[in-house]
Amino acid sequence: MSIAIVGGGVAGCYAAYRLRDAYAECVDIYEMSDRVGGRLWSAKLKGVAAPIELGGMFFSTLHENAHGLITKELKLPHSQVNWSRRNQFLRGKYLDDDDYADPGKVPYNLVGAEAKLSPEALLVHVLGLIVPDFKSLWPISQTPPASPRATFEHLRRLRHEGRPLYDCGFWNVLNDIASNEAYQLLTVTLGSVGLFRNSNAFDAVWNLMQEFGQQQFFKIDAGYQSLPQTLWDACADKVGRHLEHRLVRVDRAAHGLLLTFITPAGPQRRVADSLILAMPRRALQLIDFGDGVFDDAEGFARLRDESVDPAPACKVFMAFDRPWWDESVVGPASLTGADVSAAYTDLPMQQCYYFGVPQAGAPAVLMAAYADDTSSGFWRGLMHPSEPLCQNPVQDVPVALNCSSALAETARRQLDVLHDDIDVPTPSGAVFFDWNCDPFGGGWHAWSPRVRSWEVRKQIRNPAPGLYICGEAYAERHGWVDGAVNSAEMVLRCLGLGRPDWVDVNYEFER
Repeated sequence: MSIAIVGGGVAGCYAAYRLRDAYAECVDIYEMSDRVGGRLWSAKLKGVAAPIELGGMFFSTLHENAHGLITKELKLPHSQVNWSRRNQFLRGKYLDDDDYADPGKVPYNLVGAEAKLSPEALLVHVLGLIVPDFKSLWPISQTPPASPRATFEHLRRLRHEGRPLYDCGFWNVLNDIASNEAYQLLTVTLGSVGLFRNSNAFDAVWNLMQEFGQQQFFKIDAGYQSLPQTLWDACADKVGRHLEHRLVRVDRAAHGLLLTFITPAGPQRRVADSLILAMPRRALQLIDFGDGVFDDAEGFARLRDESVDPAPACKVFMAFDRPWWDESVVGPASLTGADVSAAYTDLPMQQCYYFGVPQAGAPAVLMAAYADDTSSGFWRGLMHPSEPLCQNPVQDVPVALNCSSALAETARRQLDVLHDDIDVPTPSGAVFFDWNCDPFGGGWHAWSPRVRSWEVRKQIRNPAPGLYICGEAYAERHGWVDGAVNSAEMVLRCLGLGRPDWVDVNYEFER
């Protein structure tokens, strides 16, 4: 059986890696760009040891499949992430989590039980109003009878004002149980505005609960992109690998599916018995499906387009000649940058990440903006073609990461506000990437309200004979590599492969 995999992100590379032995020399993987990785993109800065992560960054012990794949199967060198919250700049005031004990210091009119709670404690309070017994459920409790399946089923039965939780928008639920001031505070202090928008309330709660589970986070020392790259490289002898092949059309052939690609050498066509599309929603929308591929083409389009929504997101990294933000605590150079802290603000930059222990006099880098939702459009608006470009500090200088001088200066001014006692110098370079561009459509995805995600996952996994779809976009848990890998694993089950031995036997790929 010939199998074509389209998409060189982590899901596609994982599928190729797992199929390489079962269907040796019958598998081909195609990637539209000249790089492997998809939304995992690790770039090297001149003079800085640790790579910057333009996409995904971390994995955790709760991500059983990704954790097992990285640490047991591939044995990629990795480091524990020592995470901390630095401070916040909100509504013109500087504060840290300890300040929330004094309502007079907090520029939000929190009421009743909301008052005197730090942002994380406030989220715990809010989740407790939605799921009164959530502290006794997995993964907060990992003592039997608590389990993933039991928690999943419990949330499926849960109702809000008489309606199933999955029938509600998360923002609508929050509006019913918390003050608008509390809602505004949550959106600007916990890393992502999109987490609290009107995605499916069931899936939003399910994902947020897992953030509070007992877990440890890690990063791959060589960069997260080395995961799909390692999988890709491991397929060299048994899988056909093709870069710069953009799939534009799929037709039903006499036997299998006819695929039309645009390549540097012109259009090319291939026939495959089975096709795995390992790609996000927007990339699926860019493919022209011919008559006869689906029994109900309009039904597939509704399933594809109305089940999930992409989350706009972008990142700005800035390089400096010295670590001006931590010059008072400089120490030996950090080889992995696994010490990570973050500052939060309601400025358009949203988040600022600091990596590793700075070394006096050495070049240093920080993530000057990690913005999602409407803030990502703020940064995109500064990338007008007529704007001069800032110096690009990335080795090999990918054009896609060019940053305008206007954007870099705007980010520098916001850093200056965030660090009120420091005059932020001009950066030696900056890079910017907007994940809203084609073919990504966004940084991650979220299930839409009134969608039974557990049913859609099964329907879209094999929507037509010989056609399979996997990846983060329609995964159980959005925004994490583990979701993409698990989605691919379920497709591999359809093709007859068993559970890999690096995953715990008790792990459930599907609830």
